[in-house]
Order: sequence, then structure tokens, then C-alpha cells
Amino acid sequence: CTDHWHAAVVDTVKGMYKAFTETGVFVLVCQHGFIWTILDMMQSGELAKYPLTTISKLMSISPHGLGLGYDIACSFTSTLMRSSLAMAAWQANLQMVMPAFHGHAHNRQCQLHFHIMMSEGFGLEDLQTCECVFSGSSVAARLTQHATQFHRRQFIDMFFSQWDAESNFLLNNYRQALQVLEEMPIQIQTLLNGIQCSDAQFASWLREEREYLDMKQTESDRDVLGVKY
Repeated sequence: CTDHWHAAVVDTVKGMYKAFTETGVFVLVCQHGFIWTILDMMQSGELAKYPLTTISKLMSISPHGLGLGYDIACSFTSTLMRSSLAMAAWQANLQMVMPAFHGHAHNRQCQLHFHIMMSEGFGLEDLQTCECVFSGSSVAARLTQHATQFHRRQFIDMFFSQWDAESNFLLNNYRQALQVLEEMPIQIQTLLNGIQCSDAQFASWLREEREYLDMKQTESDRDVLGVKY
């Protein structure tokens, strides 16, 4: 579904790719907010080679049971399965999902397969940690935008080293988890008041919706005509 939408890139930013060698960074951040890898993006935007390189490094560190969030996890999964990393990713049981916020830009069928809220094994995570990191790291831009290659990397390394050392991200997540454990059971019982449903039924409904939409690859002429009318 990513063929139908693209990240907004103004003409001035496109010109930046020709004017500068380093045009940004591609980071891997764990669920606790710690930086694992940083890649320089060279005279380009966010190309597939950056997440592929990141995944290759990640699998060399933690080779099994990996879960990754990526804004275009649906289309990138196909790219990954066509790459030289396909077998290693399959053996590592790598699961790609879309973060909670960005996932809603995708169509319903895509969300049912890749949205983190529809995926098991991720707990309370929304996988928007990179947004928090970039929001905080934007203050370093004033130091790096006119720096040499060496000093740019030095400033970035210093900033993220301090980020890992002083971040309250893990503490805030722990506090949130305690609050959820206290409040969520009550909220769930309120929502289920008078409704006889089991956890297995919710999983069954999700599976049925996936199967239905997978069979409906194209809309019927009757539905198209009805919408137009």
C-alpha cells in the first residue's frame, strides 16, 4: 500500500542531496530508548540499503526472536525477503511491524498483517521511540550542520552517549507499565460489561477479517458503482 503515499520532501531538501555528502542518520533504537546503531545517509534519503545493513548488524548481535518496527514494514518485508539476508532473517524469526502512529497511514488489509496493535509479542510498545530520539537530538543540528566530517560524527557520538547515560525513557516506561497494570483490568471489564467474549474469540475475529480482505484483492463492480452513486 506504500505506492499510494510518500514522505513529503520539498525541492530545497532534494537539492541538499547534491550539495552535501552526509544528509542524515539512520538509527536503530531498542525499546528502552538506547541507541544500538547509527548510519550516515550519504547523498540520499532513506534508501533500502540502510535498514538492510542495520538488520544485518542486528542479527549478528542478537540472532533469534527479533521484532522490529519500521514505517514501511509491509513493503520492506518483501525487499528483505528478496535480499541476501532472507534466509538469515527467516532463521532468526524476524518479525517486522509498523509503529502505532505511522501504521494508520496504511490501508486496513496492511494494518491487519503489520500494525503493532494487531501483532503478538510486543506488549505495550508503540515503537515510536525513534521519534522521541529525533525530537531530542534536533538540538545537536546547530553544532553539526557546518562541521567537518570528523567533528560532525564526534558531536553525534557525544550527544547519543549522553542520551544513553541520562535518559529517563526506561523509568517513564516502568511508571507507565505500573499504571497500566493497575487501570487496564478495570477498563477491560467495563468495556466487556454484558458481553460474553473470550480472548480466543478476539483472535478468531482478527483472523477472519484478515482472510476476508485477503480474498478481496479488488472491489466488485457493484461496490464501486454503489460508492460512485
